[in-house]
Amino acid sequence: MRATVSDEQLREYFRTFHRVYAEKIEAAIPQKYRGNLLRYGHLTQGVIVYVSTNWGIGYEYDPLRYDGTVELLKTSARVEESMFQVPRGTLDVPGTVMASVHAPRCHFSFCQFAGQLPCRLDSLDASAILNGVRIEFRGKVRVFAFAEMFADRSPVFWSPEQAVERAMDEVLQAAIGVRDMERASIPLGEYLTRYKQRHVLVLGDFGDEGRSRLTDIKDSLYRLGYLPFTLNEVEEVREYDLRHKLAAVAAVCRFVVVDDSSRAGQLAEIPEIEKLRAIMVILRHRGNTSTFVLRALEATSKVIKEVDYDESDLDVRLKESVVWAEDRVKELGERFTDAYPWRKGT
Repeated sequence: MRATVSDEQLREYFRTFHRVYAEKIEAAIPQKYRGNLLRYGHLTQGVIVYVSTNWGIGYEYDPLRYDGTVELLKTSARVEESMFQVPRGTLDVPGTVMASVHAPRCHFSFCQFAGQLPCRLDSLDASAILNGVRIEFRGKVRVFAFAEMFADRSPVFWSPEQAVERAMDEVLQAAIGVRDMERASIPLGEYLTRYKQRHVLVLGDFGDEGRSRLTDIKDSLYRLGYLPFTLNEVEEVREYDLRHKLAAVAAVCRFVVVDDSSRAGQLAEIPEIEKLRAIMVILRHRGNTSTFVLRALEATSKVIKEVDYDESDLDVRLKESVVWAEDRVKELGERFTDAYPWRKGT
């Protein structure tokens, strides 16, 4: 049986997470934007942590307490049963659970459940976020303003180092959106309705010729209604190496565009993006090449497209690529909606 994190380490995890998150948000995000962040408004609230000796750990912010304390509740029931406040064994009843979760960060946002429970964590990697969720089940009502559940209860998973890493991931994602609003002078309302899901990470060579190509690519993407940026435009995080920063940023973008026209950092970045299974357009300037090792990746992937271009047809080729990328986004959305029943009707 895997060891369970100690009470003191759990308290230290939350102290570390909230301290790092608050410090970095207040340093990186202007005050006028902080109210739009998912977690920031809960930081002064108390935290109730459900610690299962059987399966998982979860927590919720208590909107009725503003003391910032961390209260631990021990139970031998599964963490889902403790948080949903249902009897042990309820999750095993056929038809009771809407979704079986096997992956990290399954997100339930602003939804209601009547007669069913949202989920059951069915692998050690599984976790779920409950944001604005109301559950009515067997005469009882549970409302979660913001909560998370994790199957893993090991000391390594709940270490202070992991607290720092997870806090910084959230701050990076928030900083990307704010940076684009500030740089482009986009009003918050327009940003939320038009641009929030339009970030495109652009990778490539930062030598003189490479920078010129990247500038042209970004300008073309901006004309197509996207918010393109390069990795160096995102605030550095001292705790992250470049691969970690790349993974954290790429995961929250609409898709990634890589200029693979010369030998540079993208030779290492393309395999990292491929591991994330992110949608990626690889551009190659006609007559230029980096390495044959990264050629024909699209032959075995539905989320990679390789495109040749030059100055005369960059806009046309990028427009075609964007149409392809958006088709992939739509197709994946439909497939995943079919796979995850709770997404239907949202």
